[in-house]
This record gives sequence, C-alpha cells and structure tokens, in this order.
Amino acid sequence: IDDKELKRIVEECSLEKSSQKYLDWIARIEKRAKAIKGSQKPDQLYCIITIAKHMKAYNAAFEINSLARPCDVSNFLNERLKNCDDTKETCESYEKLKKTLDESKDTSNPNLETMKTLIKKNLVDKQEVDTKKSKGIIFVPTRFLAHALASWLNDCKDESLELLQASAFTGSQASGDKGGMTSSQQDSTLMKFRSGETKLLVATSFTEEGIDIPECSLVIRYNHVGNEVNTVQMRGRSRKKGGKSVLLACETLYIRESINQFNADLMEKAVKKVSKMDPREISKSNEVIQKEMLQNDKIKINNKFSKGPLRDEQFKMVCNRCKQTVIESKDIRLIDECHRIAISR
Repeated sequence: IDDKELKRIVEECSLEKSSQKYLDWIARIEKRAKAIKGSQKPDQLYCIITIAKHMKAYNAAFEINSLARPCDVSNFLNERLKNCDDTKETCESYEKLKKTLDESKDTSNPNLETMKTLIKKNLVDKQEVDTKKSKGIIFVPTRFLAHALASWLNDCKDESLELLQASAFTGSQASGDKGGMTSSQQDSTLMKFRSGETKLLVATSFTEEGIDIPECSLVIRYNHVGNEVNTVQMRGRSRKKGGKSVLLACETLYIRESINQFNADLMEKAVKKVSKMDPREISKSNEVIQKEMLQNDKIKINNKFSKGPLRDEQFKMVCNRCKQTVIESKDIRLIDECHRIAISR
C-alpha cells in the first residue's frame, strides 16, 4: 500500500507487546488504514484493520495471562474475537495460540498461588476462629477477570477455598454476555454476602463507591489501583478489627499506589486543618473557589464553540472494507434536532 504515513507508523513498532504504548501504536495503524481514501487495494487495507483488531485482543490477553489461567485467556480471546472477521493470517496465528494455551492448561500461575496463600492465611484460617463471620473482597480491573477469578476460586480443587462460595460482582452498565449484572442479580449477590452464604466477592471498581458492603476481614486489590480517593475507600472496606488491605500488583501500579498513599495523607491533614477553621472563613473561601470554577467552565464552553461555524461541505461516508460509497451527505436529514438518518437507505 503506497501510503507514507502508514509506513511511518508501522516502522515505529514497540517491542513491548503488553504495554499501553504498543496498544496505542496498533490503534494508530487501524485509524490510518481506515482513513486512506480511494479504492487502492481495499482488501489489503481491510486485512490490516482486521489484524489490528486481533492484535488489540492479544495485547489485552497479556494481562489476563499474568493474572489468571491459560483457559481464561482462551475464553477471553474467544469472546473478544467471536464477531471479528478473520483473514488467513489471523486464523493461522489464532490456531497456534490456542494450541499453546491448550498445552499449558495445567500450568499454575504464581500470582494465583500467591493469592491463594493470602486468602487462606487471612480469611480461611480466620473462619475457624471467628465463628465463620469473616468476609473478603477482591477488586479487579475488568468484568472478565472478576468472573474468571470467581470461577477459579470455586473450581481450584481446594476445599477450603471452595467453601467460601466466591461470587463475581460487577456493574449493570454492560450486558450479561459482556460480564455485567442486572440490579436484581446485584441485590441477590449482596444479600448472600451479608448473610454469610457467600464469603468472598470478586468485584470491579464500581463497588468502591456507593455500595453498602459489610466490613471485611480482607480486601485485596489484584493489579488494580485507582486514585487517592479509592485508597481511602479501601481502608474503610477493611474496618473489621484485625482486617487487612493488600495490594498485589506490578511495579508500575505499586508506585502509583505509593503516590496515592502520600496524597491520601495530605487529604487527611487538609481535612483536619479545615475542621479547625472558622465557618465564616470556610464559606468565604468556598465562594471564591466556586467563582473561579464557574469562570473556568465558561472559558471552556466559549473555547468549545469558538472554533468557527461548521463548514457546509459535501462529503461521503465509505465502507472500511470495500471503500465504496455508502452514504452521501446530501441524503442525510436531521430529525428532532438530534437524530440523523439517510433517506436513500
């Protein structure tokens, strides 16, 4: 494909295939391939776009591989790529990868073994001396990982862990086939957790705020770090006497959490300082800050709409695959000031 920009991007390849930079690089390739106009080699362009989508999935699979089982990686890729078109190259690569995952299905993950030891020491052992009232939460970065870990805990052939009756707990913004839960499912899971039928939740970040969860003996953040507010909330989750909050994460996230701890301590000092201030002084200070915020918001809004009027130019929307015209702008109509439809379709 004779496109200098695409060639330049491809030559900037990063070797860290599990990194965010590598994912950004893939996204730039996909975006450029979609932007190439004309009918030059549409099949090759679509092949590049398809390969980029597979590479995005493999990039995400690296994290799953480091945190879960090989079978979870396979399940993740099956789910992620089930609606993605294939090429000869992607099919061959995927088949090789699936074979490798199948061959390593019995391989133990050291991170899971570390978690198992941590849970048994701080939750299972406490069950025996705490009249079975000890509960725990594991916070994870994605819905898929929440379900994968819950499945592993209930199927790890360790009776002491299986007795905890671990359950995934995710938000309702995503559909069930994408790992989300309905409000009734959430209520049912929380009811079981409060009653002690379920003693371990594997939850996504939405649980960190606004959800009434009983005090826990153990809170684990599994390769998951938020901001300083989340750090303070985590302390609240493990309020039970003798409770423990643990971070199991890579070095990058550990450094970020160290910064969060520092900022959380600054927040605590600031709250103590403000609590000693005169209420009238606080009100006056708040008024000044609010005026500044409103002024900044006005500036942002003005900048947003000061880019000049929209150009009244004709354009065409084309298919990424065949590069043939699909819709022309002259056929687009605005309905109810918010919906656009193509009258030619």
